[in-house]
Amino acid sequence: MKAVLPLLSTLRVMIVACMVYLSSGAYVFAQDKNDRKEALVILPIDLPKSDAQLEEYYGSAVKEALGKRYKVYYGEAVVKKLEKEYAKIGCTAERCMQNIALAFNGELVADTSITRLSRGYLIKLEIINVLTDEAVESYSITCKGCDEFDVIAKLKAIGKTAFSHKSPIIPQLDSVLNKVDLAAIKSIQDELVTINAGRFMMGSAKGQRDEQPVHRVEVETFRLMAAEVTWNQYQPCIKEGVCSENRKDGGDNGWGRGNRPVLEVSWRDIQKYIHWLKRKTGQRYRLPSEAEWEYAARAGQQGKYSWGNHIACNLARYEQYKSYDGQYKGRCGNPSQKTSVVKSYPANAFGLYDMHGNIWEWVQDCWHANYNDAPQTASVWSGGDCNSRVLRGGSWLVTADEIRSANRHFHSPSKRSGRFGFRLAQDI
Repeated sequence: MKAVLPLLSTLRVMIVACMVYLSSGAYVFAQDKNDRKEALVILPIDLPKSDAQLEEYYGSAVKEALGKRYKVYYGEAVVKKLEKEYAKIGCTAERCMQNIALAFNGELVADTSITRLSRGYLIKLEIINVLTDEAVESYSITCKGCDEFDVIAKLKAIGKTAFSHKSPIIPQLDSVLNKVDLAAIKSIQDELVTINAGRFMMGSAKGQRDEQPVHRVEVETFRLMAAEVTWNQYQPCIKEGVCSENRKDGGDNGWGRGNRPVLEVSWRDIQKYIHWLKRKTGQRYRLPSEAEWEYAARAGQQGKYSWGNHIACNLARYEQYKSYDGQYKGRCGNPSQKTSVVKSYPANAFGLYDMHGNIWEWVQDCWHANYNDAPQTASVWSGGDCNSRVLRGGSWLVTADEIRSANRHFHSPSKRSGRFGFRLAQDI
């Protein structure tokens, strides 16, 4: 009997092993070591324009480094999933991040940024648990005198030491912020204006084709910032090293910061800022939908502007330009040709400033070429071309026609410009 027991034990192991069946029809006797690793989604790397052609090499280096400890997902599959998630109705930055991680059977995402310094590079990588909103690993490497090859080597060396996923490495970063910074962050919540529910006719029968057909939209109550996000409110995120100053793209263009609207921010930059705000304040912010934005801009008016159909230079910041030879200038042109401090012009009936002109404002929606089959609610319109995101309101540079409530514009979600900014919304 004793001799039979080892044989029965062996047979039992073989039977259990044979019961493991893969969808391909193959039988396995051992689990792949990679399957036992925790899933990690590597987000597209934030790079300066000068290094854009190196994204594949940098990404491969990060994948190689983190692949030693995680089952990593990176590249086209992640990009497609990002585009799909951000096209969904009501997909906030936090919710989309969760959905992306969960789509790959995990709860971790890696956010990497590489910034050129005057002599070298600054490399930052943070691994975030999207369910607990904790930073489980964080690296910041100043690589003085480095070139692109050194950066690749540094990336490959990242993450040799494992960290616990149960507690954040950097629980809060308030230590680098002063009272002025914290007051500026708090002012975002104080700036929110309640926009009461209602209905309106969206679009313009006399406008461009992309503004048609005019259709009725029902809007639920929400909150919207009275003015665009300012440099004062955005600077703390830069100070903590989460948001980029985007100096390579112009930064503040030499116009000054303070209470001027932040500019040179892409749609993707804003998603990072929103996620940072959530971690700092516990408040959930988002970009408004395109329909919410137009409803707020009209403020009960069906005319071209929130005050009616007439336009004047003392009502909005627009046509601030002149020709290269100085012979021609816009209607409101002056030597400054730049944004104005927020709230420099009268508010509309909802108490909102600069909904016309000053700076184009990103909204959440993907681009649709017209309003055919547009939803009857003010939710984010699903589908469309998510390689382009919508901007509204016009800027200091454009004509009076382009700052109309119904006027629409679009650009790549990674585009930064001295004419692009944003304001935040919040659900009630």
